[in-house]
Amino acid sequence: MWPKEGHSYIVTRLLRCYLELKTLKISFIDYNWGYPNDIFDEERENYPKPPDILSGEMVHRNLRMLELKGCKGYGDELRTMKLLLQTGVALEKFIVDISKDEESWTVDDIQALPRPSNIETKINIY
Repeated sequence: MWPKEGHSYIVTRLLRCYLELKTLKISFIDYNWGYPNDIFDEERENYPKPPDILSGEMVHRNLRMLELKGCKGYGDELRTMKLLLQTGVALEKFIVDISKDEESWTVDDIQALPRPSNIETKINIY
């Protein structure tokens, strides 16, 4: 994991391995469960350089559908959504599942994310 960068770079690294991927489904884990002590390694040196989101290496030309489950509205989740919406140039469908226990600002933050108007967006509250 990249220190202080979160999920967006991990997802990006995976997408770079699967260039023909058309559907991406992500389930976010609940931060309240806690992490094992060794998952964060902020002292480690020589982390891979995060990709430049404005470069051609970050454009996902085949990704058509993005589905995210378990969204709580945390910063890492919103950054991941924003990154995928910006770089998924062929994206047609964007689906997010949010717990009914979450604050309404989560829905507002997701609706405010920049994306092309032709992307079908669906926010499910469960």
